[in-house]
Amino acid sequence: MNFNVPAGYLALPVGMTLQDAREMVLRHASVAGREDASNEQAVAQAVANLHNLSQGLRFAGTMYAGFYLHEYEGQLSLGSLTVAAQPVSYGAAGIAVAGMVSAFGQRGRGSQVMGRPFDLPCGKAAVFTGEFPYVIPGSDLSQRQDVSIILQQLQAFIPIPREAVGGQDGMAVVTVLTPSRAHWELYARHAVEVLRSLEFDGVDSRPV
Repeated sequence: MNFNVPAGYLALPVGMTLQDAREMVLRHASVAGREDASNEQAVAQAVANLHNLSQGLRFAGTMYAGFYLHEYEGQLSLGSLTVAAQPVSYGAAGIAVAGMVSAFGQRGRGSQVMGRPFDLPCGKAAVFTGEFPYVIPGSDLSQRQDVSIILQQLQAFIPIPREAVGGQDGMAVVTVLTPSRAHWELYARHAVEVLRSLEFDGVDSRPV
């Protein structure tokens, strides 16, 4: 599977070893001039967190994970992009996409999320966009209190053609999200770039 990563994203390595994670933590702490670079306990905690996150991405079938942190329209803007592939039985691609959109429509009435089927150069996709509430557990935060945030998100589910995965069923999932809701136009463009560029090995894409 091939795709373009929009300019400005910094990749988070997927499936890092503990040594890789430690080297990355020390490198970034040193560049930032952080005093805790010499604090072994702080370093060990950061290494463990980074290693767990990186391994979790690997187990989730993530092929790319990156974040965007730049100034946009005079404000600091933060977003993330992940592209993953999972073994999922889906039957016929068109029916699977229509079914996902229909099923969401039944469950998501009254929500801030919209689902639509799309024809992409690489095939059919079910695309969901809107506001998603997330709760960060207080155990992961210094203030020890749960924090609720609203993220603007686009998530696309694309059945992977069987000829690209040895006759097996699979699903590609592209996710773009940001807490910077006023900047959604920027991240929507990023999502379009990724989706229009997505190609599966051994499968010809068609112009849309």
